Amino acid sequence: MTKFIAISLLIFSSIICHGQTNSESNYSPAKKKGKWGYVQKLTSKQLIPFQFQKAREFSGNRAAVKKNGKWGFIDTKGEVKVGFKYDEVKYFFYDYCEVRIDELWGVIDKNGKEIIPIVCDEISPWDNKGSLLVSKNGKNGIFNISNGINIPSLYDEITLLNQGGLLLVSKNGEKGIVSYSHEIFLPCLYDEIYLHSYLDFVTVQKEGGAAFLNREFQFITDFDYDPFFNEIFIGRLVRKDGFYGVLNDSGKIAVPIIYDEIVTFGMDGVEGSYFSCTKNGKVGLININGKVLVPPKYDLVHPIFDISRDSKTPDLLYAYDLLSTIVKEDGKYSILRQGIPNSIKYDSILFYCSGNSIESSYNCWELEMPNETEEAEGNRYDLKTHMENFSYFSLYWRNENHPFLIYENNNNFGIMHVNGDELTEAVYSLEYLRNNFPYYQWIDKTWFFEGEMIYKNE
Repeated sequence: MTKFIAISLLIFSSIICHGQTNSESNYSPAKKKGKWGYVQKLTSKQLIPFQFQKAREFSGNRAAVKKNGKWGFIDTKGEVKVGFKYDEVKYFFYDYCEVRIDELWGVIDKNGKEIIPIVCDEISPWDNKGSLLVSKNGKNGIFNISNGINIPSLYDEITLLNQGGLLLVSKNGEKGIVSYSHEIFLPCLYDEIYLHSYLDFVTVQKEGGAAFLNREFQFITDFDYDPFFNEIFIGRLVRKDGFYGVLNDSGKIAVPIIYDEIVTFGMDGVEGSYFSCTKNGKVGLININGKVLVPPKYDLVHPIFDISRDSKTPDLLYAYDLLSTIVKEDGKYSILRQGIPNSIKYDSILFYCSGNSIESSYNCWELEMPNETEEAEGNRYDLKTHMENFSYFSLYWRNENHPFLIYENNNNFGIMHVNGDELTEAVYSLEYLRNNFPYYQWIDKTWFFEGEMIYKNE
């Protein structure tokens, strides 16, 4: 139960700060001649006589006071509302308070009526909606004091999931899922359960196998897969006999289980729709429908997605189309359009940032530029910006946001569109690009090197 202590303190501190009324906030516990009472905060005028062993702040028009070794509660008039019979008490919230007699806990209302009998080993706040975590005989349950919903104390552990108020529960080493109303979505039968927040599926593992369920908790596969789960993967990644594949929404195999590694391209609308697939040390690109967009024959695959605002696809989540793909093979780079490479091979290709777009700065990452050593100064973005794990990410360009690359041949550099069209010849040195800083003025659609127009984009 120690994991709940920090949560309890946080919730109670919030309750105390926001639970006091204006009138009771004027009452301040004070001690005089060994006895406690209450005074007015600003004037120190006595409001309630000094007659108690201990006294606490008011909360919910009740203050806990101790007399003859026991705790009770008074109101702002000093009248006893709950008798002195408790060994320990907490603060009132939602008009209820946790109390202890001997070693057992319960919950009372403002008049002392027991809402939860004093039979529990421990009670601690569960959320800010009036729910309490209740422990009895080593088992946990949840009781909501505002609506009386009660999950019996049956479970070894209860964890709040981030989807729809569902709870992950554990009993005798096996896990299940229930709701606040104790509707059982999955009985405690499974070794592991993973409920995803961003996709409508659930992964369960049992006895060396893994299966998938939809959001209605209906099985869409049998336990046919290895008990494997990658929490950062966006999609239904499955493993079998050491190889990886991907399932579709119906639980059918979308990407064959034949790959040594599969990586999803994250961010926005391509999450879980495009995958980098590695086989025999070579990389390709596949979409969620199983279509091979780039065969696994390259040393590097880096897709570029078109997220133009005038996309014909109405659903934003699937509005991002694959514009082109940068690939590396035998130390050379090329650009594929619809999976077809052009015949031109480049020594390197870089993402270009013009420096006048905040958004473009996030996309200014290097694939490879072995002969660049200097760093850019000021707000001129470095042409060689190191990005760890760049194969996980992809490049996103809107049509209006400088969709350009810098390519290299024989230590000469030029500018190309992300679709592979060369916009300038490769006649510039890296030093020249650095010293003169290529700049694209998107309003006029013109290129400048320190004020000299070199290209006009139709």
